[in-house]
Amino acid sequence: MVTPIDRDGRLAARSVVTLMGWSAGQTMDLTTEPGPIVVARTGRTVRINRRGFLRLPLAVRRTCRIAPGDRVLVVANQRHGELLVVPMAVLDDMVDAYRRSHDIGDER
Repeated sequence: MVTPIDRDGRLAARSVVTLMGWSAGQTMDLTTEPGPIVVARTGRTVRINRRGFLRLPLAVRRTCRIAPGDRVLVVANQRHGELLVVPMAVLDDMVDAYRRSHDIGDER
């Protein structure tokens, strides 16, 4: 799912949080990796707010260069109990790397 980030760092879409079985007040750990942000179920870093929104703290948004209004790809990995939040710039880089590794030229 692609969703925007608001000025307070909230993911606009709550349906992915619900899909994961997470609810208001539940605490999560955010791990910033090269590329996506992994949001794990266990931990104490952030809390899903009372309205069911997951908020990315400012430090995480700065590290990942996510600005208010930016869209991110949110992928639920239910098997591992995590969400991957991928900024569009990272997704562009992933697609470029795939195209280069498969010798797919720009055929426009």
